[in-house]
Parts: sequence; C-alpha cells; structure tokens
Amino acid sequence: LIWGTTFVGLQFIVMSYLLLFLIQEAGLSAVFAGWLLALAQISSGIARVLWGVASDLLLNRRRVLVLVIIGVLTAVSLFCLSLLQAESSRILQMAAVILLGSSTLSFHGVHTTLVSEIAEPEQVGLAVGLTATTNRFGWIAFPPLFGLLIDFSGSYRLGWNLAAAAALMSTIVLLALIRGAKR
Repeated sequence: LIWGTTFVGLQFIVMSYLLLFLIQEAGLSAVFAGWLLALAQISSGIARVLWGVASDLLLNRRRVLVLVIIGVLTAVSLFCLSLLQAESSRILQMAAVILLGSSTLSFHGVHTTLVSEIAEPEQVGLAVGLTATTNRFGWIAFPPLFGLLIDFSGSYRLGWNLAAAAALMSTIVLLALIRGAKR
C-alpha cells in the first residue's frame, strides 16, 4: 500500500507540475514543454507493455524485482529532472522525460498484478479494490504538498529531489516488507 500510494502520488505530481517546471524554471517554450509531456506519455504507454513482458518473460514473474527497478529508475529520473535547465541539450531533456515516463508513469500493470497474486484467490477483488482506494490518497495529498513546497522554497529542485527520495524510500520499504513476509 505504501509503495502504490507513493507512486500514484508521484505520478500526479509529474502530471500536475512537469509543464509548469519546464516553462517556469527550465525556461522552455510552452510548445516544446508540451511536446516533452507528450513524449513522457508515449514512453509510458510503451513501457507499461515492456514492463509486463520483462516481468513475465525475462524475470520469471518476479514482480517485486520489476517494481524495485521501476522505483530506482523513478528516483534517478526525478533527480535528473531537478537538474534540467534551458541550457541543457534537447537530447538530455528528451532523455529525462522518456526515463520519467518509462518509470514514474508506468508501474500500474505490474503493481496491480503483484497485488492480485499476493492476495488469496477469494480476496483478489477486495485486495485490488482496497489498493486502488488507498492509492487515491496519493492523488489527493501529493500534488498540493508538492505545490506548497515549491511555493515555500521558490524552486522546483528541492521538490523533485524530495520526490526522488520518496520513491527510493518507499521502494526500500517494499523490499523490506516482501523479504519479511517471505520469512
């Protein structure tokens, strides 16, 4: 629940603030910033399928490992985002949002599959529904808190770095809980 709620919150932070950041702080034109957001969404759509393929075929259905990889890549992508500037090369800007879309925006299928596999067969509907419901707290809480942080700090850099830390910490908690459950 912690990992899913955090990542849904991070997804909504990205969808709420990426354009504002790219225009206001990174100094990009609104048109190019819109193209970068579209690129993040396109890479997300492709990555969702590829994460499922990786999970099922390459990693022998090791869903937690895929979520850990996504978690680490999310932390890296959010940290990289904090470093973007108008002077950054277009290639670097595009690579950052492709990584962002391929990680932060692409976890849902593997996460939902993991929840349904962990639950007892007669509890799958309840488990998926409860997870979806608790994940919505991330939708509600993270974007306004991120906005307050930006308002108080005057910069997106701290916000993106704290978001990266949240991704990393929740991924560590996921690993600890799964390892504890196996014991």
